[in-house]
Amino acid sequence: MTIQEFPKARKLRLKISAIDLDNVPTMSSHKKVLQVDSGRYYSTIGTEFYIRNEFHTLFIEGREIPTIINFLFWNINPAFSFRDLRRSYYNGSYAILFLAENLDEITFAKILYYFLESVNSISHKTPYYILVRSSIKFYSDLLSNIFGNRLNIIVSPRFNLELFTKDFAKKIPYIVDKSKVGPAPIKHIEKMPRIINVLLRRKKINQTCLMFLLLTLFNICKYKEVGKQAADVAISYLKKYINEISHEDFHVIANALSMQDDNVILNFLEKYPKTRRFLVLNTAVRILRKDSKEIHKILAAAYLVDTNPSYLENFLLYSNSEKTKNIVAWILLQKNSDIAFNYLLESVNTINDIDLLDDIVVDLVKFYGDSRLPEIIQLVRYNPKLTKYFAKGLSYLNPSKWYSVVKNSFEENNFIEILYYVSKAIGRQKFLNLVKRLGDKKILKLFEALSK
Repeated sequence: MTIQEFPKARKLRLKISAIDLDNVPTMSSHKKVLQVDSGRYYSTIGTEFYIRNEFHTLFIEGREIPTIINFLFWNINPAFSFRDLRRSYYNGSYAILFLAENLDEITFAKILYYFLESVNSISHKTPYYILVRSSIKFYSDLLSNIFGNRLNIIVSPRFNLELFTKDFAKKIPYIVDKSKVGPAPIKHIEKMPRIINVLLRRKKINQTCLMFLLLTLFNICKYKEVGKQAADVAISYLKKYINEISHEDFHVIANALSMQDDNVILNFLEKYPKTRRFLVLNTAVRILRKDSKEIHKILAAAYLVDTNPSYLENFLLYSNSEKTKNIVAWILLQKNSDIAFNYLLESVNTINDIDLLDDIVVDLVKFYGDSRLPEIIQLVRYNPKLTKYFAKGLSYLNPSKWYSVVKNSFEENNFIEILYYVSKAIGRQKFLNLVKRLGDKKILKLFEALSK
């Protein structure tokens, strides 16, 4: 910034986004407050701001410029339900100010989380401040390692906001100078997975700290430079602590996980299919809703059928993807879903994928052969190409329940063809023993002749 660019009135109006880290709730809350001066409290809804006018001397091009600075402290609600709204409030901020009682493991984890949330909405030169009453050196050193000079730690037992404004005033000429460029955020982000991994190795860790560290790792996943490393760390420690995380915190983590790339989600689903069911549900639903590879949809539906079959049944009614609906309906058959059965009876003749058609017809017979065999027989009579798959499904059923029904429903040649495929599915000798028990001498004689 040059003398010519500096305002003639020697006045500056600067927006500061402030977040009270001690009042970060797990779920939405409108009652949390931000203390910006001793004894004074303000709403953190995000629509209120605290104005502070101060006189400072700025040093520009070697000259001292007396200036009145109008600080506008925007109080940002830290609730998770406001995370999308907060991004718009970060825009135009000349500094991000965190406030907390102590700089401990919880505060450290929250700073990482809110840094990632805000960093893409502000200039690379915008500094971060943390104003605390006390500080643990271990965590202040970790922050210095990650952020360098971009994060400034101010310890004030009396919570004096003036210490922030004095230090910040020294940086104003650099911040508003458009000719200077600050370091890219990835410089700080690349260090986070390694340091978080060290913290999570400890035997005991605060649950709130754990939640914010996991959320931070999931937010790092979108950066290709360190995304895979962050995902691996997050998944491994999610497994380690999965039974210790509260239901409320896990709901937040589930939402973060559901927004990840398919590969990250599948990594979790493949390793931990029997963990918290609503987390699996949340991630599986997301895969089903987007245009993922079919194997992803099969995997997602397979997990989802154990958590919420009713959702999959609704999916059949409202989805526009016929192929995905066929996959979902096929998986639902194992839960004896009448909706899936009826859907497949109507759609099976339109399926061109031979492998999928094989699996669907076999499972139709396998799971519904005892109760709805006549309907399946009608389907096979209408479409003879299903005969082979129909016979394979019959091999799973008790012959005494289907033999006479199938024999009376098909012409002799078609019936013999079905029995031929059944014999191939269960083995020649086993099939001959089966027919012998049923007492069908004609068929027994025929297949004994064929076997010779």
